[in-house]
Amino acid sequence: MLLISFPFGYATNTLTGIRHDTQDYEVDALSWVYSVSNHTYSLHSDERISYNARAFYDYSKCAYLPSKLANREALSLSPWYVLLEEWTTIGVSDYPNGRPILDEDYVLSVLSESDVYFVGGPSDNNIVVFSVSSVSNTEQP
Repeated sequence: MLLISFPFGYATNTLTGIRHDTQDYEVDALSWVYSVSNHTYSLHSDERISYNARAFYDYSKCAYLPSKLANREALSLSPWYVLLEEWTTIGVSDYPNGRPILDEDYVLSVLSESDVYFVGGPSDNNIVVFSVSSVSNTEQP
């Protein structure tokens, strides 16, 4: 049975499009948040990034950012938000909602109305750390 499941475990990204590895630029973003946040433990992202934030820095696990962006829900003022650009191109693993591709125009409008603090990673998949500005309204009809 183990040999049968090996190809799936070894090539999950190729077979399902879901990436389970963590890149150094993702850890850099989480480290940056940790270093400037006075250790307030509220960081929202997807399942994978939230899990890593919990494992590395003991943040509470809040994996609801993709759902909030997909449903155009208002984001609260206090937490840090971490997103990857690939969520608007190849999608985000948003269990149990599948792999939705977020509306790039909406995500850009949220970022333009927010305070962006950190951008890192390769040019084709930046990681962005932001918080909602007190004057912004990220909810759209």
